[in-house]
Amino acid sequence: MKLKSILSQVALALGTVVLMGTTSVASAAAVINGSDFTNGQPSQVIGGLNWTIAPGGTFQKKTMGGFTGVGISGGRTGDEIDIGEYLTGTAVSGTFGIAGFTLGVLFDGPEFGDYNEIAQITAVRQGGGSIIHTLRADTATTAIWSGTGDLANLSQAADGSGAVWALTGNPFGSYTDFVSISFTALTSTFCDYQSCNNQSDFTLVQLKTTDVPEPASLALLGLGLVGLAAARRRKA
Repeated sequence: MKLKSILSQVALALGTVVLMGTTSVASAAAVINGSDFTNGQPSQVIGGLNWTIAPGGTFQKKTMGGFTGVGISGGRTGDEIDIGEYLTGTAVSGTFGIAGFTLGVLFDGPEFGDYNEIAQITAVRQGGGSIIHTLRADTATTAIWSGTGDLANLSQAADGSGAVWALTGNPFGSYTDFVSISFTALTSTFCDYQSCNNQSDFTLVQLKTTDVPEPASLALLGLGLVGLAAARRRKA
């Protein structure tokens, strides 16, 4: 009986170690690039997200300043995400976290008649509730982000450049229960006396999602630890 008890404890301990080393994820981290989209398609699954467009149109890629992003056909610009247009990625299964994202051709003006362009990003959480933030181009190398995280200018908002802005460091917090993320443009209120005849619009250059731990695996790990503790009590 003593040998059997010892073997039982060893087996439970090994099982616990295996569980700790092989905890799966409900959804894996992904890097989704604007260049991954296919021109002319109205929807596409990339990086575990089903990408769709509203109210209509198809994906249209655009390269400027060496950076390729995806926009929407039609509308005022034809290859960017315009005011009233929405590019949305919805989880095919489970949920996801948002590690960061990069937007392109978001200018501060006067390039292309765009003045202090504003992008709005909406992340919807499982069970309802949304987190909404905006990114506004302020100068050629600075922008204003309403959320958390770190903002960097990768290409100046100037003629011949890409006006590219990158948000890293979990710009929507450490939540991992998002079910969708949506990108649209807002009318800028910073035009003053300017014509503002073509604002706001931009492209999605990149989105990075994070791993989400599988709850079932964590529960099994807990059961393994409980079993090991019970075996030790029986021995005592």
